[in-house]
Amino acid sequence: EDHAKTYNFVMDLHKPLKKMMHRGFRVDEEALKNLWSESLDRLRPLQKELDDLVRGAWEEQKAPLKTALDEAELQHEYLHLQHPKISAKTGRTLKGLEYIHSTPVERRESKKRITKLKKQLALWSPTWDEDLGDWILLGANDRNKLLWYFYTWKKAPPYIDRKTKQPCMDDIALQRLAKPLASREGFEEAKLIQVIRGEKGMISTGLRMGRDEDKRYRCAYKPAGAKSGRQSSTQTYWNTGTNHQNVPPEFRKIAIPDEGRFFFANDKRGAEWVVVAYASGDPQMIKVVE
Repeated sequence: EDHAKTYNFVMDLHKPLKKMMHRGFRVDEEALKNLWSESLDRLRPLQKELDDLVRGAWEEQKAPLKTALDEAELQHEYLHLQHPKISAKTGRTLKGLEYIHSTPVERRESKKRITKLKKQLALWSPTWDEDLGDWILLGANDRNKLLWYFYTWKKAPPYIDRKTKQPCMDDIALQRLAKPLASREGFEEAKLIQVIRGEKGMISTGLRMGRDEDKRYRCAYKPAGAKSGRQSSTQTYWNTGTNHQNVPPEFRKIAIPDEGRFFFANDKRGAEWVVVAYASGDPQMIKVVE
């Protein structure tokens, strides 16, 4: 019987969800442009401040690699020095040139070393950021560099993911790194990364999501929902739109209801506390609620 209730509940959701997916919603084009511009204006100084904080670490990593690369390239040139071939028997100049100081194996190994050093150096060189249209040193979502910076360079004790048992750099880890402890001050870099991630999230999930040909935003709902029983949504199956349940609050400014319609939202913050009051039967909690 319980299974039947769940089954019927999920099946009854198909019709309203299909209607929502088919309809989508409009946006204010001018407000969209302004919101994007405002977000980038906030993002640029934040990213610059973050890059300035980590620049010393990056330069210290690059310096020995740059020196090693310069030396390897000089050695490579030396190994490729050539001169005319001279016959040992006749002393006459033969056709073509020959290498003076190296064998094919030495030249190959030299090339491999240069390629390896260039790859290592690239890790500490600026990368192109599509959102900003500029070069940056540290991306707020560059997990490997963030792990290295906080747990290796700054020597902060790593926060371990309970599922993977590996060091993590999620929002909770950043909150802890930003918080001052008795043994150290809070990391300003961690605070900046959290704010940058928020702005980046708005751009990627709200402002950059693709619209359909009729200029409306849509998503794909999953009737079975998430494990918790809540609804779940994602991009459409033709890769437009986004998860409509998690668009940033700022995005609501640009959503436009259709003619003769309006938007409204139920604010249920604190609802769990109310449920606990009545489910437990605690008279004091019930009195406060009422």
